[in-house]
Amino acid sequence: MQMSLTECEPAPITRASARMQAAVARRDRGMAQAESSAEWSCAGWIALAVERVRAFVATHPGAFTVEQMRSVIGPELPPVPELRAWGQVTVQAARLGYIERVPKLYMPAASSNSSPKPAWRRARPTGANHV
Repeated sequence: MQMSLTECEPAPITRASARMQAAVARRDRGMAQAESSAEWSCAGWIALAVERVRAFVATHPGAFTVEQMRSVIGPELPPVPELRAWGQVTVQAARLGYIERVPKLYMPAASSNSSPKPAWRRARPTGANHV
């Protein structure tokens, strides 16, 4: 007997998928804690950083890592106690359409012993939310 696509059961949870779900939850908690810490130390820091990302990509051609972007605009911002706050800045800037991931491109990052990190670029205009 053949089963239709609408009758498929959800995939079973494996040890690997459970570990990945736990890792995603830890990442999300860490970003939330970092955002809270940044906002506590300087109210409005996330919004200010996102605005600086918008200004950065308006003049920066090509691909970059978050680390490279942070090295340029970080000194323009009040210091934050937790660098993971940049994760929330990146998420919000992407959601607003200021930046986008470059598909299949990774660049070495000095902060991670030259391990490859996703590359970003100015988002291509798609509507009202563009640079």
